[in-house]
Amino acid sequence: LHYNNSPMSVVSLCCVLATLLLSVFYGPVYATYEIGNFNVSLINPAFPDHMFPVYVFYPIESAPTPSTTFPTVVFAHGFACDASFYFWVYQQAVPRGVIVAYIDSYPGVGMNITQFSIDQRYTLQWLQTVVNNNKSSPIYQQINVAKSLAAGHSAGGGATLSTMGDAYIDWLFNDSYRFTSIYTMAPCGFPATAKFAKNIPSDVPAFVFTGTLDCICPSFEAHLLFGHIPAANCKYYADLVNATHCQWLSAPQKLENDCERVEDTICDVAHPFSHDPMALNEQLSVAAEYFRLWINATLLDNGVDNDGYKQLDAQLKLDHTNNVLSIVNQTMACY
Repeated sequence: LHYNNSPMSVVSLCCVLATLLLSVFYGPVYATYEIGNFNVSLINPAFPDHMFPVYVFYPIESAPTPSTTFPTVVFAHGFACDASFYFWVYQQAVPRGVIVAYIDSYPGVGMNITQFSIDQRYTLQWLQTVVNNNKSSPIYQQINVAKSLAAGHSAGGGATLSTMGDAYIDWLFNDSYRFTSIYTMAPCGFPATAKFAKNIPSDVPAFVFTGTLDCICPSFEAHLLFGHIPAANCKYYADLVNATHCQWLSAPQKLENDCERVEDTICDVAHPFSHDPMALNEQLSVAAEYFRLWINATLLDNGVDNDGYKQLDAQLKLDHTNNVLSIVNQTMACY
């Protein structure tokens, strides 16, 4: 197994820019761990004609200890998007002690949602077996196989629901290598994805985050997907006021403009009197805040006193009171 490290000049520039953006968008970053990275191209033996890139970002301990392990996030990008548009995710998670892997299966306009979901699940299997057990791996024996998060946006958000609710995918993996939590932003795929959402195992908590001005995968569809997740699950739904579909990511300006142009055209019909979207940095700031809260609750909390969920509940209540969130739904199954 060969691990390809990104060129240092690119990594350094990326980290500098990301740190600057984080300080502007999200406030100070309290970095407990430095960030390492490598990338590979994977082929699932069950699908030998399909190769997909994976980018892994991981915590670096200043004084490694054999007992330290880190939970994992496997992130699925949106339709016609590149994994790099979501690098704010690893900047939020890795310094806190979480490994983040991006699958970059379909950066163009063509996408097979089922295969995308399989890629997400296969990447988890690869991390927990090949990467974790290979002595040449920079995170050898450092992966916590008991805690993992499937996350995604748009089509990747729909794939994230499918990867844990599709019986065919469970069969492919012999009911193994299952994510222990889900975080999805503006998920697409309704109504097809609904049949998978209803099959998400009851022990897998889920957070569905969307925006009131999402005119590509509208919030009412995301709310219906949330409703299909079994009532016995720990699940949350939040609708961010004046948030759009295109602003959960930070794409190059031309692509961002193209996405917004399409969304604006649809919104002129769907929301003719109230189409005043929030600024990109504001939406990313809220997205980052709730992503941090979710990984704290589901990946980093020791589970004894449920402090992570309590902090999440308190922030949801505050933001709903202050009209940052228009709708908040949650179950009491979390604690």
